[in-house]
Amino acid sequence: MVTPNGARVLSRFGFSFPAAQAVQIDIWNVVKGDNLNSVAHVDLSSAEQMFGARVWAIHRVDLHNELRRLATNDIELGCPVKIHLASEVIGASTDGSIVLKNRSKQFADLVIGADGLHSVLRGVVLEQKSLPPTSTGLSAFRFLISTQKLRDSASLSATMEKKGPGATLLADTKEVAKERHIMWYPCRKFVFKRCFLN
Repeated sequence: MVTPNGARVLSRFGFSFPAAQAVQIDIWNVVKGDNLNSVAHVDLSSAEQMFGARVWAIHRVDLHNELRRLATNDIELGCPVKIHLASEVIGASTDGSIVLKNRSKQFADLVIGADGLHSVLRGVVLEQKSLPPTSTGLSAFRFLISTQKLRDSASLSATMEKKGPGATLLADTKEVAKERHIMWYPCRKFVFKRCFLN
């Protein structure tokens, strides 16, 4: 999901939501997971007027492809970037440099540390030593289901109709000790995404 804050930033760089096959999300529903009865409903259709941008759902591959198009297109930024694939970062410095596993050093005006749980860059950014990761007992996973497959199934087609349009959070309202829910939303034409968290 891309919130209005993120959509405004991406738009300033020339990000094309139509090219990324993004789906506008105008409704956010929270329903009981066992019977799909409504718990809460948020109308997001006026997000653009209220926050300056829409709420979008985008397939991760389409997001990456559009970001790559922007980064490597000299028309958009004036100087296309060079992408280094299979280039593990093993070190970094506050001077804007990173060291790759092949020992080459790369410099940039901006280094974005999105290297996950066992971050190499975290120690460079934080002044104090960061605490090691600890288990929260929560887990999440994602998968995609073709909308056509859902429509072809009598029971799942009925579930889709009851779920309705937009993004839907299916909550386990019987279990209060642990939060468990499923996020279900379209992320590309004919594809629905379900994200589980428990």
